[in-house]
Amino acid sequence: MAFGFELELDPKYGYWEVTYVKWGQKDDDTGPKQKKKAKKEVFPCNVNDTFTHTKVIKNSLIHKMCTDAFNETIKGDFFSKEFWYVQINLKKCNAEYAADKNITCASEADMWDVFTNHN
Repeated sequence: MAFGFELELDPKYGYWEVTYVKWGQKDDDTGPKQKKKAKKEVFPCNVNDTFTHTKVIKNSLIHKMCTDAFNETIKGDFFSKEFWYVQINLKKCNAEYAADKNITCASEADMWDVFTNHN
């Protein structure tokens, strides 16, 4: 599965985070539901190798991101005994991320402009 914007996301504004979540009750139905999370790798889609779809679809994936989380089982819903899902978050650039990537985050005003004025 691919996700993203029409344009490439500059890391000075933010980054994608994908988490595979298993949420459910113990087998004996006792106690509160428990949540187990596993972060998944996010990487640029290689449209030539990863996808064998038509040219139109390939062109729409040029700046998209991919993850291996979609090889995981998805099941249930919030009210089910077990609810397994993939959570995709767009995170704002922050000090920890910037230090790890050796970049400088954009100002709050610039981030606000990018994420709200996407006409």
